[in-house]
Amino acid sequence: MKTSLLAVLAGVLAAQAGGCAGVAWIAAQLAPPRKVHAQFRPPAQKRCLVLVDDVLSGQGAYETVKDMLTERLNQELAEHKIAASTIPYGQVAHLAAITPRYNDLSIPQIGRKLDADLVLYVQIDRFELRDSPVETLWHGCFVASVKMVDAQQGRLWPMDRPDGHQVGPVEIPIHDSSQPAHDVALTQELVDRMADRVAKLFYDHRQSAQELQEQQQEEPFQQDPPPP
Repeated sequence: MKTSLLAVLAGVLAAQAGGCAGVAWIAAQLAPPRKVHAQFRPPAQKRCLVLVDDVLSGQGAYETVKDMLTERLNQELAEHKIAASTIPYGQVAHLAAITPRYNDLSIPQIGRKLDADLVLYVQIDRFELRDSPVETLWHGCFVASVKMVDAQQGRLWPMDRPDGHQVGPVEIPIHDSSQPAHDVALTQELVDRMADRVAKLFYDHRQSAQELQEQQQEEPFQQDPPPP
């Protein structure tokens, strides 16, 4: 991520006004990107199912988020060669519609029914566009838990956390907007950012000091130890 000259100049002014905080901001902008290792490397050349679930099943709005997140993660898995092929959300939705007691199926069972080798299971723990339905200000927040499952053998990662590795919160600051379809744009931004974070769990990447600083400012969540 390249920092514009204007942003750096703004940081210089902040340093003069804010002392140490401003200096730290400038150092974050100019520091070289930091290499971050994958938390887990799935077996190569596998067909992967992205299975998005939620703790508030039956709420229609979540179906849109599931569809959008599945599509975005499928793109990420293909782009970074994490999976040889992926399965469209439509096939998951169709299986759910035609299968009695679908919710009783295990993650590996769903994977096998859709001819997947691996299942990237993503549970939506929290998804909000506003702090409450009566609020007039927007405040996006997305939190999810992730696990990688083999369709034949069961869970691959994380082995020490049955509920999965928690990702988030991805947050968008409180703001006011009366633009048409702002909820759609806000949902897309949250989905894109969550998909980026989830995919980066499975491939090496570079993280700028600014991104690291922003992540450290968020509410602390469980962290997996780096791979050996």
